[in-house]
Amino acid sequence: MFDSQIIPTFVHYNVLVLTDLGKRKFMDTTKATAVLFDFDGVVAAAGGYVTVGDKVIAHHVYGQNLLQKVLDTVGDNNTGLIFQTKDKSITNHKWADKFISAFSKQFDMHVIQDNPTFKDIVIDDDLSSFSNRYADVESTIYCNCNYHIDDLRKLLGDEFVVTLSSFKEPEPYSGEITLRGVNKATGIRDVVEFLHMSQADTIGFGDGQNDFDMLRYCDVGVAMGNSSDEVKAVADIVTDDIKEDGLKNAMVHLGLV
Repeated sequence: MFDSQIIPTFVHYNVLVLTDLGKRKFMDTTKATAVLFDFDGVVAAAGGYVTVGDKVIAHHVYGQNLLQKVLDTVGDNNTGLIFQTKDKSITNHKWADKFISAFSKQFDMHVIQDNPTFKDIVIDDDLSSFSNRYADVESTIYCNCNYHIDDLRKLLGDEFVVTLSSFKEPEPYSGEITLRGVNKATGIRDVVEFLHMSQADTIGFGDGQNDFDMLRYCDVGVAMGNSSDEVKAVADIVTDDIKEDGLKNAMVHLGLV
């Protein structure tokens, strides 16, 4: 059983639980560098980077050409951009200013590092050879884009999936850009196969627009009470708001603590 003391009242992470003959695996499913608790591995960057223990079992990156395509499309049109790799996030001052504005209602932000998620972000204003230096980007979050999400999807083409924002209230000008065929569900499947377990052993917890695949894939999908109606609709269980102990309450309900 989980020690209830490790379950936070409010976290910025999704959780995946694997159950097998009483053995539980507690997985953080967002950022590989943000593991604050005793997780057994990570499914980070929306499935782009997957570990079990110290072993990397899957790693999917844009590569130079696809990163350059994103830069050519939205790099200079007043869009806020943050690129994520397995060990860092990267932005520049111009892109960061857009996020400061977007997060202003949630955090007292003067610089991007005031958001605890990005306290160690790399600021790189040199766009020359940017796609070469950061070819290992796994995903991109963006905000305040000039393009509606439907238009951006067309511009970026079949190599990418563009999802509505999971870091602020969903609206069609902010979101996440990930590689097609790579998502949280594929990352969870990688873990399940590596551990020789079954999809029936999975319980996933989420609240964002990029959690649809995960909630559908897991044998039990749990949506936080603060999720959108669309996210709740694909879940098996809807718990309380994350700020009202939703994660802990769901785990108690499921007999995990």
